[in-house]
Order: sequence, then C-alpha cells, then structure tokens
Amino acid sequence: MALHLSADAPVPATAVPQKYLFGPVADFLMLGGSAFLILPVLFFVPLKYEGFVGATMLLLAHLINHPHFAHSYQLFYRNFGRKVRGDGYDKSLQIRYIFAGIVVPLIMGGFLHMAQ
Repeated sequence: MALHLSADAPVPATAVPQKYLFGPVADFLMLGGSAFLILPVLFFVPLKYEGFVGATMLLLAHLINHPHFAHSYQLFYRNFGRKVRGDGYDKSLQIRYIFAGIVVPLIMGGFLHMAQ
C-alpha cells in the first residue's frame, strides 16, 4: 500500500530539521552578535572603572568560555582514532577531522613557536 501525501498534509516534526537552537535573534546574540551591543556601551564607561570592567570581563570569559571549549574538545577528540581512520565516517568528514584536529594545531603551534 503506497502512502500518498497531499501538499496540505502536515509534515511530522521529526522530518523537519531544526534551523535554530533558540531562535534566529537569540542564536545570533549568543554566538557573538551581542558584542555589537556591548562594545559601544563599554566605550562610554568612565576610565576610573575600566580596571573593574576588564576584570569582570576576564572573569566572565573564564567562567563561560573555558568550560565551553573544554567540553567542545572532549566532543571533538572522542573516538578521534576512528575518525582519522575513517571507520564509519565519510571520506570528506575524515579529511576535515584530520585537517582540523592535526594539521591546524600543528600550524598554530609552529606559528606560536616562531612568534616567541
């Protein structure tokens, strides 16, 4: 028995890929777009508070960014040997993992070593 769907039939929610995590505006702001709002405000902070503002920004960066990147590295490098060998991964994805996980860190390390 063939299943025929009309143009007006609702599409199951699982068949439609989700385009946003929270919504287009929220995603933009949380992925760095909020800097366009925060930086102009910081321009008007009096100089006597710049040390406090700088320390607050460093603290927030430490509390937010470091756990985020630590977890991202765990996700990226989990089963990295399988990803590099291509076990169950598409060839283009295997090349991307090799480039992003080995080549780029070596280039960055070489650049930082030369910049000393």
